Amino acid sequence: MQHDIARLIDDKLNRNKNLIEIIVVDDDPSQLISIKKILSNEYLVHTFNSGKNSIQFYKDNMDTIKAIVTDIRMPDMDGFELFNIIKEINEHIPIIFITAFQEYYGDGYEVYKKFRPHGYIIKDHKDEIEMIKSTLWSATTAYNLMLEHKKGELLSVRNQTVAGLVHDQKNLLMPVMQYPEIINEFLQNGKIEEATKLNKSLMKCATIFGANQIILFNFVKAENIDIRIAVQNIDQLITNLINTVQTLFYTDVDFQLELNYPHNFPTDKTILCYQILNNIFKNSYDAFCAYNRREKIITIKTMPLSQFKEHYPSEHFSNNDNNDPVIIIKDNGPGVSENIFDKMFNAYVSSSKTGSGLGCLMIKKGIEEYLKGSFYLENTQNEGLVYYICLPVIVNNDFFGV
Repeated sequence: MQHDIARLIDDKLNRNKNLIEIIVVDDDPSQLISIKKILSNEYLVHTFNSGKNSIQFYKDNMDTIKAIVTDIRMPDMDGFELFNIIKEINEHIPIIFITAFQEYYGDGYEVYKKFRPHGYIIKDHKDEIEMIKSTLWSATTAYNLMLEHKKGELLSVRNQTVAGLVHDQKNLLMPVMQYPEIINEFLQNGKIEEATKLNKSLMKCATIFGANQIILFNFVKAENIDIRIAVQNIDQLITNLINTVQTLFYTDVDFQLELNYPHNFPTDKTILCYQILNNIFKNSYDAFCAYNRREKIITIKTMPLSQFKEHYPSEHFSNNDNNDPVIIIKDNGPGVSENIFDKMFNAYVSSSKTGSGLGCLMIKKGIEEYLKGSFYLENTQNEGLVYYICLPVIVNNDFFGV
C-alpha cells in the first residue's frame, strides 16, 4: 500500500515536471477552480485571486512561466495595469485577457489596438473552453520557439567568442612549445646572453599564455574573468608587449613608436589589451608576408584625445573624455580588399587563405565589449590599414569585471 502511494506521488511529480507552467489571475474563486480543472492535464496552473499577489511570484519564477491568463476587472488591480507591470519585467511573455464584461470592453478591437495581448476571451462564450485551450497552446508554443531562437543566438555568439579565444591561445602556444629547445641549444653552445634574453621573453609569453588560458576556461564555464595585473601607463603596456612579441614573432618588423600619453591608465585587463594589440600586429604581419613586403613597418602612436582632435579632425570619439587615451596603429601593408573590408569583423571572414577569420572578431569584441572602447579604420589600397582606438579611463573597478 505504501509502495503504491509513493509510486503515485512520484508519477505526479514527474508529470508536473513535464507540464508547461502558467499563471491564472481572477478574483472569482469559482473561475480559478474551473480553469485549473480544465487545464490541469496539460499545464501546471498557478492561480492567484489578485494581480498584486501574482507579480512577485512571476518575478521569482519567470524562467519557468510560459504564459499568463488574467481577468480584466478586478478590485485591487485591473488586468490592464497587471499587463503593463508584467511587460515591464518581460516584454515577451504572452498575456491573455479574459472578461465577462464584453458590453463594457467591446469585442476586443480597442483592447488589441492598445495592449497587443496574445488573446482576448469572453467568459461564458459557447466556445470559451476551446478558445482558452487553443489560445494558450499558440501562446506557449510561440513563446517557447522564441526562447529557443534566443538561446541559439546566444550560443552562436558564445561559440564564436570561444573560438576566438582558442585562436589567440594557438598563436601564443608556438613559442611556449619551441623556445625551451632553442634556449637549451644556446646554453650548450655557451651563448649565455642569448639564452637569458630568450628565456625572459619566454617567461613573458608564458604569463600571457597562462592568463589567456584562465580567460578561456572561465568563459567556457560562464564565470567572471578577473585577472589582476596592474598597468599604470598605456605606453608602458605597449612597450612591454612589443619587447615580448617582436622577439617571438616579428623579428623583421620595424616597430616605430611615438608614445605620448602622459596620464595613468589603470586597468586589470592587461592580457586582453595584449591580445587585441597582438591580433592587430599579426594581421599586419600576415598581409606583409602574403604580398612579399620587404620593408615591414608598424607605426604606433598614443596621445590624449584632446591632442588627437587637434591633429586628426574626426567625428569619432565624440562621447569620450579628452583625457582618454587614443592608440593609432598603422602598417605599410597592402590594405584590405574592398570586398572584405565591410565584413572583416564578422566571424570566420578572412582575407588570408590560412586565416581562421577570428582574429578581427576578437579585436572588435575586445575593444567594444570588454574594454568598452570604440574604434574605426582607414583603409588605403597598396598603402596600408590604420586603426584608431579610444579607450575610456574609468577608475571604478566594477567596470573591469568582464
